[in-house]
Amino acid sequence: CPEHHAGPDEGHAAARPMPAVFPTALDAEAYCGWRGGRLPTDVEWEAAARGPDGGPMGWPGGMVGREANYCGRECAYGVRTDADDGFASAAPVEAFAARSPFGAADMAGNMWEYVADCFRVESRRASHGVRDPIVPIEPGCRRFLRGGSFQSFTGIIERRTVQGTPDTDVPGRGARCVFDFGTRHQALSVQ
Repeated sequence: CPEHHAGPDEGHAAARPMPAVFPTALDAEAYCGWRGGRLPTDVEWEAAARGPDGGPMGWPGGMVGREANYCGRECAYGVRTDADDGFASAAPVEAFAARSPFGAADMAGNMWEYVADCFRVESRRASHGVRDPIVPIEPGCRRFLRGGSFQSFTGIIERRTVQGTPDTDVPGRGARCVFDFGTRHQALSVQ
């Protein structure tokens, strides 16, 4: 995978671990598999971000502007009245103190995160009683991305890509690996 190099606005944080950049969902899957994990399902990702009560992601008191890395005043497309989160591009891992109710960091902003689910019209019509309908992965399917990135506006960081996205090489995409109980997690220097 390509190595991330800190830009001039991040020079002070270059020694801190940066998020892994995955151009495609297949890259993200391979990485998580190599670590002994997998990509989360869309429902697992949502639950980890919002917690058992389904509240806002990581900032129950409301968003002020320093809770996540998103397109604020520092972004080329941002508005002057927006907050400045301090990073014009990707921020180091855990640069923001906001955590989900389960303790997950960086669930909003910074890097779009791939999930295992593929978009299909039928996936919106899950059978009664199905709690986490997993849509089978097919070659070339449109994957969901969650959490927004450093290029996203605040209204987008709590949403997913509605009809998935093609598996193309676009900057600002990463992954969050999950590890099922009973699997071994190997600590690595790459985050």
